[in-house]
Amino acid sequence: MRNKIIILFIAVHLPLVLGIYLGTVLPGYIEAQKVKQQHANFFLNNKEIIKLPKQMEQRELIIARKYKVLIIEVEDNYYEGVSELARSAYQEYQALKAKDPNYSPYSLASKYLPRLRLLEENCDRDFTRYIAQMEKELQVNSLPLDLIKQARYAYQRKKQDIKREFYNRGQKFQ
Repeated sequence: MRNKIIILFIAVHLPLVLGIYLGTVLPGYIEAQKVKQQHANFFLNNKEIIKLPKQMEQRELIIARKYKVLIIEVEDNYYEGVSELARSAYQEYQALKAKDPNYSPYSLASKYLPRLRLLEENCDRDFTRYIAQMEKELQVNSLPLDLIKQARYAYQRKKQDIKREFYNRGQKFQ
């Protein structure tokens, strides 16, 4: 009887203890891995990296630099496009607000969201084309494809940052 109570106690409390432990340790571990991935990502760093965590071959570094420039160009085009859309929407909103003080900025969403989607699709298409070229070049040189994952991660992260920035700016006008 006593053994059954001990087994029951362990069976109930062990999952609780593990859950608490993993709930406090695991998020920190996941965040540390994310930070490690960001530091090791050639495409996330704005400064030129002389030595990466894993030593790159010279050919790999040349390819990475070549496509980093192209990917930054796509990111810049996206930023400029979103800036232009935001500026245009704001000017239109101000003009409409002057006519009708109760005018809602949400009324412009149906006009500008499709434009934003089109801009994003065009930038994604350019990015995908560059990634395909980079992948082909890496394969021809028998190099690992780690740069492809890094570039995709960095590009998605940059787009999220741009969207967040403009979303936060837009919140000020409501």
